[in-house]
Amino acid sequence: MRARIWRNALRCPNDEARPLPHRLLSTLLVAVTLGAGTTAWAQVGISVVLQSDYRYRGRSASDEQPTVSLNLSYDHDGGFYAGGSAILQDTRENGIEVLGRVVYAGYVMKPRRGPALDLGLTNRHVTEYRFGERTFDYSEAYAGLLTDHVSFRVYYAPDYYGSGIHTVYADLGVAAQPRADLRVFGHVGALSGVGGRNGPGARRVRYDFSAGAAYRFEDLEFSLTWTRTAPSVRSGGRRQRPDALVVSAAFFF
Repeated sequence: MRARIWRNALRCPNDEARPLPHRLLSTLLVAVTLGAGTTAWAQVGISVVLQSDYRYRGRSASDEQPTVSLNLSYDHDGGFYAGGSAILQDTRENGIEVLGRVVYAGYVMKPRRGPALDLGLTNRHVTEYRFGERTFDYSEAYAGLLTDHVSFRVYYAPDYYGSGIHTVYADLGVAAQPRADLRVFGHVGALSGVGGRNGPGARRVRYDFSAGAAYRFEDLEFSLTWTRTAPSVRSGGRRQRPDALVVSAAFFF
């Protein structure tokens, strides 16, 4: 149930408040999988995805370089789900390096009528290589509403990208499937600081937009996505391009 809603709604991280440790999410993921994985109502998904640029909320986490990721997902008809991704990137200076990993776990409550309620946690552990190696590990809690074609979620991070800033991110996605082998999708998001460490631009709102289409041929899916962020983002002292056209290919096992 949850897998169908999630895919149709489109998916294609101080002293006052420390981030949730990534071991917690890893433990939740394993617990959900072991606790319900023996039933007949579980769905396990595995995919490998190649991307020309790994964009996260409009920002390139791969320094505008290609990436490859291995993705695992688990969905149970009872509403529990969990998953994770391991990501490699082609760095400009050092060749292939580990970009990081993402894990998540949550629960979808589907009423008899109306949208489903989605609650969960996610953790991101990423390394940037633009000027030396900088590693970030942070977590977010989220809540949202899902239908077959629309999703809306709000994320809260107590230490966004290890900055000491508390952030809220609002995410609205829409999707449609005009044909069995074709998906079209769009997205708008807004990120804002809401507390924690003060600094230049800590409370500035940053927006990101994306739109694209994906074509599925048996176990292969090719997609083209346009993405833009405003205002533009600096990475390692260099301003990134505010928009990008991302090409990706996914193989589903």
